[in-house]
Amino acid sequence: MYPDNLLLRAQWGGRADTPDAQTGMVWELMSRLARHGGILAEPWNSLDVLPLRALSPVRDLAELTAAMTLARRDHRTDSLSFMQAMNGQAYLTMSVSIGNPTGSGRKAANTVLVDIEAPWNIPRPEPVPVAWLLGLAETLVTDIVDVFCPDAASLDSSELTRVRSRGFHAWPAIGYASWLSDAVVDPGRLPRTPVRRRHGSGTLIGIAADSPDPLGEATQLAMDIYDADILRIVPLVQNRADPRSG
Repeated sequence: MYPDNLLLRAQWGGRADTPDAQTGMVWELMSRLARHGGILAEPWNSLDVLPLRALSPVRDLAELTAAMTLARRDHRTDSLSFMQAMNGQAYLTMSVSIGNPTGSGRKAANTVLVDIEAPWNIPRPEPVPVAWLLGLAETLVTDIVDVFCPDAASLDSSELTRVRSRGFHAWPAIGYASWLSDAVVDPGRLPRTPVRRRHGSGTLIGIAADSPDPLGEATQLAMDIYDADILRIVPLVQNRADPRSG
């Protein structure tokens, strides 16, 4: 089985990146996605979530800087949002909450979430090109890792989000491809997987790109890792020992 939508995400502990650094990272992710072509290359708009409406196009770094500066001044939400136009085809939305110096409670301090989904407002939209995107899973995950230097990253889906145990968002997500820093798992305790290699300060794992049942295999992998109790919570502050992890 294949999922209906896909989620590309990164999570990391507290890190007070400057506004310029934050803007540069978001632009770099948008640029890397665009290089893959297809729906990943469609133009972005900044998004006001209260109420939900598109604000201004984001065609270059200057326009992104202006949009992020305006959003920071608003203070009505703790995240910045961007959205592609819904033109009858699958589209992306991006929610960005970064530059936070420490986490608290049940949520990682810093998160980036790219939701790839089909339009909900027309009768027969083009479906998400899931097979093509799963073929890019390793690259998409390493892209977001290289840009944001997180503690965990994954290409997963709504179905796999529901598998995630313990009910809160400071735990790393396990997806079709996942990257786990040494801060959140001891690499030697990870199970054998078709995809497994070191990348930077962490380990990339995942199912085979040509799996006939990607949802089933990824669900089983996620359950195996969660049940093994080998993951640690994304730390409150990046590169510091977290008292919540044993």
